[in-house]
Amino acid sequence: MVNSEKIRVYKQKHYLANKEKILNSNREYRLANPEKMRESRRKYSWKNREKIREYQRKYRLENREKIKECRRKHYLENKGKILESQHTYYLENCEKILERQHDYYLGNFEKIRERQRIYRLENPQKIREGDHNYYVANREKLYNQHSMYVSENREKNREYQRKYVLENPEKRRAIAIGYRFPLSNYCCHCGSSKSLLRHYIDYSQPKKFFTLCTRCHGLIHSNFCPKELEWLKPISL
Repeated sequence: MVNSEKIRVYKQKHYLANKEKILNSNREYRLANPEKMRESRRKYSWKNREKIREYQRKYRLENREKIKECRRKHYLENKGKILESQHTYYLENCEKILERQHDYYLGNFEKIRERQRIYRLENPQKIREGDHNYYVANREKLYNQHSMYVSENREKNREYQRKYVLENPEKRRAIAIGYRFPLSNYCCHCGSSKSLLRHYIDYSQPKKFFTLCTRCHGLIHSNFCPKELEWLKPISL
């Protein structure tokens, strides 16, 4: 025990006295023997994998912010290279990635749905803006998809409409009364004179409605641009 302590102290003194020389020697050896070093690291990692994992887990828990900042800094410094690498990998392994994503989705369906529900509740404005931007960028595509769905599911749509009428008699009554009163010649929001509709705020007051075009009416009911409701003035008859 005494000899081991003496040896440790001697090694420490020797290292401190020859630090630069030892570091240079180690660096030269690594450069001269990359394969040997790689194999040595692999063997050590496999032999001590549980110990290494436990150390890594402990380090991550104790240095969460430090790791996050380091990753962010690395990403900003190498953003172009990282994106190009990810794109190349995706192109080379597209089928494999999609299959893995599909398997994960099926295995974690409830967990994913719950996470999506919480995110929607915490970020309603962000979701509305994202939906609106997607709608504006893909309006023609969405219109074609809707038209195709309607043409392929006519019976399903009729059944849905019948069910909606039975469940919402006050809305049907308000719409029937509203048809007795004329629309304006233009949309209250955008000024369009094509495809005009009635938009009711309160179905208990069917004589009060907005005249809107199909596009603005769809946006309001989809909550893509709720602020635009402030510009609309009800028509009171």
